[in-house]
Amino acid sequence: MKEIAKICEKVEKCYKFFFYLSGAFLGALVILTFFIVMARLFNFSPKWGDELQRYLMIGMVFSAIPYMANAKTFLVVDLTAIFFGKKKEFNRSMILIGEVIFLVFVIYLIFPCMELTLKNVQLLTPALRWRKAAVYSFMPISFVFAAIAEIKNLLKFFLVDKVVKKAGEAH
Repeated sequence: MKEIAKICEKVEKCYKFFFYLSGAFLGALVILTFFIVMARLFNFSPKWGDELQRYLMIGMVFSAIPYMANAKTFLVVDLTAIFFGKKKEFNRSMILIGEVIFLVFVIYLIFPCMELTLKNVQLLTPALRWRKAAVYSFMPISFVFAAIAEIKNLLKFFLVDKVVKKAGEAH
């Protein structure tokens, strides 16, 4: 169990990369938006600007998904905690159901996103002339890493948290 806990900790540390990657995309997006606004003040509108903004936004969102799955920081309205706050075992069951549903959903999304990426290997973006597959590849990659993070969360839920709980009860 201790080995699994260590692996979970290492996975959590590795997923900080996605946090910083998402922040880098956001920083680039802010700088690019400022540049485009200033350029339009001088009647210069780069054709590639809006397209690059769109791709930076896509990169930011899809690089944040694995980090958020790992850290369990999704925007959630937890009605079970409100209505059944004193029933801890029920809350635990509802959390487990939510985790499993999310894992199944993320694994399902990998395959249509891969298909979309592979269908667009030859197509180029209009202004930047990049391969569309490079842009679309953010989706399946982020969902694969989100699935790995969710598997880590489930391992922690079943194995690590129970060991910690039992150790706390022993003292």
